[in-house]
Amino acid sequence: RFGGLADTWGRPARVADLCCGVGADLRALAAAGCAMTGFDRDPLTVEVARANIESLGITGATVECLDVETLDLSGFDAAFLDPARRHEGRRTFDVRAYSPSWSYVTHLLASLPAAVKVAPGIPHEIVPAGVEIEWVSFEGGLKEAVLWSGALATPGVRRRATLLPRWGPTPRRCA
Repeated sequence: RFGGLADTWGRPARVADLCCGVGADLRALAAAGCAMTGFDRDPLTVEVARANIESLGITGATVECLDVETLDLSGFDAAFLDPARRHEGRRTFDVRAYSPSWSYVTHLLASLPAAVKVAPGIPHEIVPAGVEIEWVSFEGGLKEAVLWSGALATPGVRRRATLLPRWGPTPRRCA
């Protein structure tokens, strides 16, 4: 979806990867043709992301250290956010425990085209109006959900399920 923005705008989309971690999503979005800037508040994580970008020969991507809730997004066309969904070392399904905050997430979704990874058990009633939610299943197990807004959302689609099959050899069946 992010790569398709270039077709719409006739140039690579300037995308902010918020809470980029070690840069896996940053790498994938750069490979899709986006001009990427990653942001994370942890200095060590930022250095790892920079090293990963450099070692993989990724061009058109940079990483900066800051708290994304302080970032001015006016220079970006779109954003990708994978908020921290752990509390006291355990996975949480409560959006009030997300970092950045749920209010930041909803503001981001209303501000520009964005994709936000969320826990798959997110209550339907808190998904903002006009935002598409996509549940992603891999090999029959529900893995995550993504909120899509703006030009990244599919017109007229409020809910979607994507089933990803196993890659590689066909799994053996047991009798």
